[in-house]
Amino acid sequence: MNFRNELKAERILENISYNRLSNYWYPFLAEPKEDELFKPGVEFGTIFKIYQFDSELRSLVFNAIEQIEVALRTQLIYHLSHQYNGGYGFMEFEAYTSLETYLRSMVKVQEAVKASKQPFIVKFKSNYTNQLPPAWKCFELLTFRSLYSLYKNLKDTSNKRAIGDHFGLNHTVFVSWIDTLVYVRNICAHHSRL
Repeated sequence: MNFRNELKAERILENISYNRLSNYWYPFLAEPKEDELFKPGVEFGTIFKIYQFDSELRSLVFNAIEQIEVALRTQLIYHLSHQYNGGYGFMEFEAYTSLETYLRSMVKVQEAVKASKQPFIVKFKSNYTNQLPPAWKCFELLTFRSLYSLYKNLKDTSNKRAIGDHFGLNHTVFVSWIDTLVYVRNICAHHSRL
């Protein structure tokens, strides 16, 4: 690998580990890649620019996924609250297809509420004796994966369809897209290579 400015490369490597950057230079290795020899003319600066591009791409993708996550959260709250027991409709087992997934989801909700130090949860706990707050509070604490699990487990396909329609997608396509977006979101959140 060629270094135009070794001092700059050293500074970069003090902040971005060798191992992290090696993921970006893998395509620039000559065959067999196990020998870890670079193709002729590979520049450290090129590798770093690709790393920077990936970092910016992750930020853009993460911001876009955030909007989808917030909208999915809102749609789940709306449809479950209207079809079932108001703000506690999400707790109705009849809303879901799998008892096991339902129970896991409820445990995650309970754990999130118990661990939360969010002011809206603290205020709820100090003013009410209910075990859990309504959906519009609880769902703010759930991960994208938990929201996806709830959506995927909905029994009433009219709710699934209505939520999918909100996003302009058939619900069967939407569930696969959300599965993929959860995966991509986690890549972005953990600063992995996108």
